[in-house]
Amino acid sequence: MVAFADVVDWVDGKLDGPAAARVQAAVETDPGLRAAADWFRAFRAQAQRMPLSAPPERVRDTLMKRFAAYRPPPPGLLERVRAVISFDSATAQLALGVRAADTGTVRHLVVESPVVDIALDLYPEDRTVRVEGQVLPGDPDVPGLGTIRLIAADSELATASSDENGRFALPPVPPGEVLFSAAVAGVLVEVDLLLQA
Repeated sequence: MVAFADVVDWVDGKLDGPAAARVQAAVETDPGLRAAADWFRAFRAQAQRMPLSAPPERVRDTLMKRFAAYRPPPPGLLERVRAVISFDSATAQLALGVRAADTGTVRHLVVESPVVDIALDLYPEDRTVRVEGQVLPGDPDVPGLGTIRLIAADSELATASSDENGRFALPPVPPGEVLFSAAVAGVLVEVDLLLQA
């Protein structure tokens, strides 16, 4: 069987005689592989015409910090997924014409990922923020059991376990930018949060 990676190596001239002949024969007889080879040739041609320049220094610095902070998923997890905030009660209030939310008001967030959604409640308390929530797996037969973490500057601020219904409560943490991390249903779901007291 010839894989796409074999076709790429063949187009790039990286295969020796017998391997190149095997891939060439497969490309000549398989319309799917022929289309893949044609696509890759067109891609290479476009890439050669595209001017590449170094990114601005601040973009480079930001990327270098993110690469340095990258942590592989803990053992036993299938993959790491980035999530998005699909609902923020503070933003919803602004959209409805409310000029400012009262300090001390609970902030509600909904975090969505391809595998699980997470409902979060952020409670400002005396110069700290307490985070509670519920993990909502996409499959109702999957329990919401998992490990929830708040991470800042590569240090774990708080950790908690979610129960069978996905509910969890983290201890109060200082306000600021944090990475919310939930290891549940075989994935590590992550999203950046700004906690405000």
